[in-house]
Amino acid sequence: MTQAVELTDKEAFAHVAKCVKEPGAHLENPLTRLSAQRVWTGHNEHQHQCYWNDRFVAAVLCGMDLQYQRIAAWAVVSNGLSSYFEWTTHYGYDMATALKYLGVIPEDFDLGPQQCYTRLDFEICEAIVKKFNLPTSRFGRGNLTDEQQEDRQELDSHYPKFSHL
Repeated sequence: MTQAVELTDKEAFAHVAKCVKEPGAHLENPLTRLSAQRVWTGHNEHQHQCYWNDRFVAAVLCGMDLQYQRIAAWAVVSNGLSSYFEWTTHYGYDMATALKYLGVIPEDFDLGPQQCYTRLDFEICEAIVKKFNLPTSRFGRGNLTDEQQEDRQELDSHYPKFSHL
């Protein structure tokens, strides 16, 4: 018989921070996805768009299902295009770690001077779009098929502001 695990917000957010410090090391730990889910739902999905930066790090580094990662990637690229991207998220997660883990930026990537909110380099946005096959006509991807348009509407329905994608 499996015992239900109770996690406080503090424990869940701390576990995700542990996953950020050691990417890939905790994917088999049952607390990892549970913690990521707590971070995901702990913000109330349609709160301010900056919290999507936290969700992206949790989704990627805690191995959430691909659809969660795609939704968060959509939001992060939207944030990057509208100057709401954060290299250090509200909860202190290192966005560069997640992007390096995905192979979107190189290990020796220089962040330069960091600001609270910033615009994300076009090339990095484009790399995230390609990595997650996000449905957008930007970045020279051309017109969307009906299926891609439906996918776009689904992804965009989670983002609380106008998306530039």
